[in-house]
Amino acid sequence: MKRTRWTVAAMAWWWALGAWAAAAGPLEAVEAVNRAIETHNATLFERAVDVPNLTTQILEGAARQLAAHPPQDDEPLVAVVAKLLGQPGGEMGRILADEGRRYLLWGIRSGAFAGRAREEAPREGLLAALLAQVSPGRKELRAAQVVEEDGVVAIVEADLVDHGTGSVYPLALRLGRGKEGWRILHLLNVESLTARIRAEARTP
Repeated sequence: MKRTRWTVAAMAWWWALGAWAAAAGPLEAVEAVNRAIETHNATLFERAVDVPNLTTQILEGAARQLAAHPPQDDEPLVAVVAKLLGQPGGEMGRILADEGRRYLLWGIRSGAFAGRAREEAPREGLLAALLAQVSPGRKELRAAQVVEEDGVVAIVEADLVDHGTGSVYPLALRLGRGKEGWRILHLLNVESLTARIRAEARTP
């Protein structure tokens, strides 16, 4: 019994260290995202990703793409989002970014991004109907490689694999190095990804 308790304690310490250890390099930050998904560890995810900054930047990029290529008649949900993002002032953007942040953390914490959700997705919010269309399959970052690095900023390319649909989405990520190690700050190819996702949604 004593040996079993020590084994459990050792495992607990191992996971605790994994949750709090700073990412020593850009690729370690990407791997931390995968580990956070698999272990439903929102704390680890937030250490590897600047979630508020990332969600705000993604919405800004999506807004640019929607403004340049307005929604068609067969994109009612996208039209609603475009209208919201197009409102003057920053308050609506902050509301939508907060919803995006809460959805990301729910996906990690609930196990939804690991393909085994333990609770339903949030049904309330301006983006709820759109986010409900997201595949319930497991998400994974693969084939990550550093393409630029100067010791403080790095660009990493990786593939986001959706095991629910089989789709693979190329990501270009900007990471920054701070006191707590490397973190993902920006998704550089938001606009091209938005265009692709819109095209896929319109394909029968």
